[in-house]
Amino acid sequence: MTKINRSKAPVFAIPEKLYPIEPVLFKSKLGFPIYTISAGTEPIVRLDFIFQAGTKYQKELFVAGCTNSLLIEGTHKRTGKEIAETVDFLGSYIYPFYDRDEAGITMYCLEKHLKKNLELVLEILQKPSFPTDEIKIFKAKKQQSLILDKQKPENVAREKFLQSLFGQTHPYGIHGRIEDLDKLDQKKLISFHQDFYSQENMKIILTSRNCSEHLPFLEEILSEWKSHFNPELIQKSVPTADNKNHQQHYIEVDQATQTTIRLGKIMPDRHHPDFPILSVINTILGGYFGSRLMQNIREDKGYTYGIGSGLISFKEQTILTISSSVTSEFYSDAIKECFLELKRLREELIPEEELKRVRNYLIGDLQRQLDGPFNIADTFKAMLFHGLDFADLDKIQKTLFELNAEDIKELAIKYLQEDDFLVIAAGPSK
Repeated sequence: MTKINRSKAPVFAIPEKLYPIEPVLFKSKLGFPIYTISAGTEPIVRLDFIFQAGTKYQKELFVAGCTNSLLIEGTHKRTGKEIAETVDFLGSYIYPFYDRDEAGITMYCLEKHLKKNLELVLEILQKPSFPTDEIKIFKAKKQQSLILDKQKPENVAREKFLQSLFGQTHPYGIHGRIEDLDKLDQKKLISFHQDFYSQENMKIILTSRNCSEHLPFLEEILSEWKSHFNPELIQKSVPTADNKNHQQHYIEVDQATQTTIRLGKIMPDRHHPDFPILSVINTILGGYFGSRLMQNIREDKGYTYGIGSGLISFKEQTILTISSSVTSEFYSDAIKECFLELKRLREELIPEEELKRVRNYLIGDLQRQLDGPFNIADTFKAMLFHGLDFADLDKIQKTLFELNAEDIKELAIKYLQEDDFLVIAAGPSK
């Protein structure tokens, strides 16, 4: 056996190509796609059941979220307590998820209990009962959450930001009120479930060390699911927002001790050829702990404990946001410093050492996203959402190796003009 010299650091090397385990598309006899990721060595199975059933498809506020949240709170055969006890007994983990575009259920279980877990998930997806008591509990919790949100500057700023950016009636900008909860009832949940939770509107991601073993059984169990679906229900597209007529808003929040600032604008989506370089610009600006915003506003000025920027991609729109909670007396100065950093990106070439550091960070982050079967599943799920695949990761890495300071400056001039930014601040009464 070769003895390792642990006093000597290993050679530093950057992989030139990603080698992810490629998902394989299996077209079931029942019509819905199953993407399989055969990876890992542990006897664990993960299943993602994904539906186009996000909040943008609801006719009334809170219906999509309540429908999804209450899937595990009771079926025609079991109560929510019995479902929880069964999951606990089998050593499994089942959780519902939803956002503006999609909704579904993710399940983790041991291979030896796959059959029982699949039967349970099918029952949850096919025959939820939406108990009236659970609807009351959901409404009470949501009402309390809405009340608390009004007391938190970060939530007030986020709500105002999305409303101002997209419009108050836009699916990405609309925000529910307490009075909207009063309209929520069992009949509306049952109707939404029947419309959107069907085989024809479903995608599945199966992750396991040997997916081929589980496919026949998965198809057999799901063949018992009978549903009807109208494809016109998911043809809805959202209105396109732009960066015109952006203003600055200050919202007073009673008893606030800090001021939350949020700046942002509409950006090209993930299919646009400029997006890979824009993700680099975002990282330089505020996408990691060593970013310029952190160095300036936290380390140098001391206005905040933390500040960052991010590219948030919905199905049909992408936005760039800068957000932080700062000492209230310095919120205007913090906003000025944010714009100063945007100006630096437009007018100065990034030093080669900084570009190298950011490039290495992003390449390492790509590697982290593909480390282990469940990380691979999470990454693929996000890419599938946008109609992308793992070939696009190689394109991103290729861009990282090829881009230079001039490319960054050129796109900063194109996309980071100060007049395009919406500015929101929420904090104490002036």
